[in-house]
Amino acid sequence: MNRCLLIAAGPMRDIPALQKRVLPDDFILCADGGADNARLLGVRPQLVLGDLDSVRQLPAGIPTERFPPEKDDTDTMLALKRALEMGYRSFLLLGAWGGRPDHAYANLCALLYLAAHGAAGMIADGDTEIYMVKDGALQLPKRAEYYVSVFPFDGPAEGVTETGMQYGLDNAYLQTADPIGVSNAFLEEQAVISVKRGTLLIFLCRKE
Repeated sequence: MNRCLLIAAGPMRDIPALQKRVLPDDFILCADGGADNARLLGVRPQLVLGDLDSVRQLPAGIPTERFPPEKDDTDTMLALKRALEMGYRSFLLLGAWGGRPDHAYANLCALLYLAAHGAAGMIADGDTEIYMVKDGALQLPKRAEYYVSVFPFDGPAEGVTETGMQYGLDNAYLQTADPIGVSNAFLEEQAVISVKRGTLLIFLCRKE
């Protein structure tokens, strides 16, 4: 299947840059106020869902799924689970970083949920990209203008290897209380970050 572009209700930096990330065949799914962000991006959603308490203007003629405000899942998680049910396994999340810190952290957990269910997701916001890798590997083309930071998530990470980076790792053990993976840099044309057991949270942040 094609990619699911999941638009959440958080702030979006650098709208022109985010517009360039949208693919013509993306399935565009908005979580509540993400419908307002879709309008800013100039795209039309194919489905809007959530408790619909934060959306300012619902697009006319678009299917909606309304949930009660008293619920366990955030609107973003509801949308993500709905897309997984529909068969999507590749996700780009916009409007999912910045804003309230608790919601930002919840969206990191959403990436973990995707990884745990055999799907791949990335959060993009302006000059930041965020990935999650569980018991696997991520290949990245050289991006000299970006820092790369790698953290264990959801417990320790075993057998972490980084190649093609300025500071390499070989079968390393990473734990949350020792954040040695901050501010690495690309060295070769392609970098590979892998973990044998555990989950890695990977940030690409543009250098100032």
